[in-house]
Amino acid sequence: MKPLKIGDLAKLADIKSGTIRYYEKIGLLPKPELSESGYRQYYENSIKTIKFIMHAKEIGFSLKDISELLSINKSNHKNSCNKIKKMTEIKINELNKRIDASIALKNRLIKLKNLCEKNSDDNECPVIDILDEN
Repeated sequence: MKPLKIGDLAKLADIKSGTIRYYEKIGLLPKPELSESGYRQYYENSIKTIKFIMHAKEIGFSLKDISELLSINKSNHKNSCNKIKKMTEIKINELNKRIDASIALKNRLIKLKNLCEKNSDDNECPVIDILDEN
């Protein structure tokens, strides 16, 4: 495969060039080779790494987590599955907390909506009164 310039890589990976530079800066992507004219040169492994990063982000891993996952992926550590299992358990627990908080918020909003439905006077809204108290 012919080397890619950063713009070409960005198009293939469907991200911005600045994101690629940022990933290089924080160490998620290795620094690329430079052409004789000073352009960054990327290869197929860069596309694969970016897709790995994007997929990991989609399922909730932080960039710090992704750095660890990339390190595990590159080193082929034994017992890495247990470490990754723990990382995913943490993400699941975080997600469950956000779900619980969202359900609690939804229930509060339903109660406020029900107050509006019970109020027959359109000039005075009990929700505004409640919000004004806090």
